[in-house]
Order: sequence, then C-alpha cells, then structure tokens
Amino acid sequence: MRKVKFFFAFLLAAGMLNASAQNSQEPIQTLLGDSPSLGGFIGFGGKMTTFNKQGGLMLGGELNMVLGRGMNLGFHGYGLVTETTSPNFDELGRELFYNIGYGGLTLEPVFFSEKAVHFTVPILLGGGGIGESRYPLVDGDNSDYQDFPGFYQTDFFFYAEPGLNIELNLVNYVRLYAGASYRFVYDVDLLNLNDANMSGLGVNMGLRVGLF
Repeated sequence: MRKVKFFFAFLLAAGMLNASAQNSQEPIQTLLGDSPSLGGFIGFGGKMTTFNKQGGLMLGGELNMVLGRGMNLGFHGYGLVTETTSPNFDELGRELFYNIGYGGLTLEPVFFSEKAVHFTVPILLGGGGIGESRYPLVDGDNSDYQDFPGFYQTDFFFYAEPGLNIELNLVNYVRLYAGASYRFVYDVDLLNLNDANMSGLGVNMGLRVGLF
C-alpha cells in the first residue's frame, strides 16, 4: 500500500512540474492545424474490463480543467452496461446480476501536450457502489421480473486506477485517446466477492472536446 501511495505522489509531483514547464511552450500541434491551450474539456469514453473474472463494458464521462498543458484535473464517472452474473442465487434458485458504478477525482499528468501525438498518465481516485439484483439495470425488458424485490445485497467501495494513454490532437478542440489502466479496489465485503475479484485491468478509449 505504501508503494502505491508513493507511486501516485510521484506522478502527481511530476505532472505539476510538467505543467509549469509546458506553460510557456510553443503552440499545440494538431493533425489539422495549431492552437494554444485555453483551459478545459469534456470527454466521453468506454473501458473493457473485468469483474469477478467476467469481461464487461463500462461507459462514462469526464469534466476537466487544463492546467498549463501539463496537468488535467477534474471528475469522472463510469457505469457497467453489460451483464455480469453473481455466483449467488436468490431464494428460488434464480441467478443474480451485479450492477456497478463508480466515480471521483481525475489527476492526469500530460507529457508533450503540444505535439500531435503525446501521452498522459491518468490517475482515477474515488468511490463506487455495487448491488446484487435479480436483473441487470441495463436490461430494457423487465417484464419477466414482476417479483423484483430490489437489491439482495449492496456495498460501497474505494478505488485507485492508474493508467497510461496515447492521445491524438485531431483538431484544435478535439482529442482522441486510447490506453490501459489497472483498477485497485478496496473494502468490498459481499458474499463470495472481495477486493481481488473487483480489481482488474481495463482497456480504455474515448473522445475529448474542449479548449486545450
């Protein structure tokens, strides 16, 4: 745990120094033109990841400030949009599903932001919730679940998710990113589910629109 905290502190310090160093650099290069940094963006993306050894897709968004081109600071949120089954069953022996969402603070050092192709080191920190129910919340047809009693069990958890992204400056106000991350989950306490089952690798991709 101390090594993880030291790693996060090191990346944050490097990002702040990088932001200060890049503040006076040349205009941003893009694939279709150049533009100076102006301060903030919204983003939309998805991540393929695993929960309880099952693959799943999460979709979400972010809202960030740009600090000196070398640091993005803001908030994010993601929710599971695919079915993930629980190893547990209800009182009638029917399968149960996990419904998962999380969100929090984004700290993202950005390196060589003025280049058309550069990289970032996002660090996601926050909390989330998991509930075990008779059907996944993404199911649009719940006609078979008239006896749905709500969540059978729920829990709150904390997480830290460092990653590495490659980012492309498509035009002055649009960026595309892709990369990978690893989610460390803490304090999960559900029947047949623990921190290790909730932690996992993620493959991420998304689009950012704003003034960089």
